[in-house]
Formats: sequence, structure tokens, C-alpha cells
Amino acid sequence: MSCGAVDEAAPPLTRGRGFDPGMAVVEPSPLLDILVRGPEGLFIWNGPPFPGDEPGVKLARVPCTSAKFSDDGSKLTVTKTGSVIRVFDCKTLREIRSFDVPNELATVISPCGTYLQTFQKCLSPQHKNVVLWKIENGESIYNLFQKNITKVTWPSVCFSFDEVVACRLASNEI
Repeated sequence: MSCGAVDEAAPPLTRGRGFDPGMAVVEPSPLLDILVRGPEGLFIWNGPPFPGDEPGVKLARVPCTSAKFSDDGSKLTVTKTGSVIRVFDCKTLREIRSFDVPNELATVISPCGTYLQTFQKCLSPQHKNVVLWKIENGESIYNLFQKNITKVTWPSVCFSFDEVVACRLASNEI
């Protein structure tokens, strides 16, 4: 076959007809929200395009020292001074639950945003300083003692991406 020749046995899109944009279903991109964190806390703004070249405030200032999204983006945890941890639903930007965790040193949210894990300053070996909370009802569902944490040992309870499996690695056991 020479250059420019049409292969009649080829599927329609390769026979020189090309792509018909009228047949494509184009869905609009979801609006972009922007989390802005500064020394006074965080804000969530409406993303571009900005009406009047100014972003709209979707969530007013939330005082915090740290913020973290769940892996699936459904929840946002915000820790503020005084060890209060607030969990927000990212679709509605409403606070779902607030946890008061004195002496909190580390916090992590599970991949689907179902569980919150906290590590508190160790007061004694009898004090179970790692707590796994169910966000939906605020219930403490698992507690354990851990002397300290490192990048290797935190989080103490690890979840699969879909939260079907959870495990804890300890000395000489899983």
C-alpha cells in the first residue's frame, strides 16, 4: 500500500475519517479547592477561575499546627495547639469529629479516612499511649503502649489502601 492509500479492511478511525468530536462526551473538570496554610492557620479557597480575580473563601481560618489529608482525599485532619484534633469531611468542609488528646506528639489518618491513630507522650508503661479511634463515632477501638516512635515505627498500626487489612509490627511478632 502506498502513502495516502486507504485500507478498506481497517477499522473506521484508521481509514482517514478521523475522530468525530461530536460523538465524544466531555465532562467538565471538577472545581479545584485550594488549601492555604500560614502561621495563623489554614483556609480553603475556591480554585480557579476566580470571579473578579479573587479566590472565594470556602472555609474560613482554622487555627492549626498541622494538617493532613487521608490518602483518598475524603477527610482532612487538623491539629491545633492544645492537642485538639479536628476531622473534616472534604466534600462538605464540615467538622465530623473533634478529639482532645493531651500530650499528643503524632497523628495519622487511615487511607480511607475511617480511623485516626494518635501517639501521646509516654507517662508510664501502664499508660497505653497509642490509640486507634473510629472517626465515625469517636470510639477508642485499640490501645497499646509504645515507648517512642521513629519514621520506621510510626504509624504503629498500618492499613492496606482499602482498609481491609490492618497490621502491627512488633519485636518478634506481626
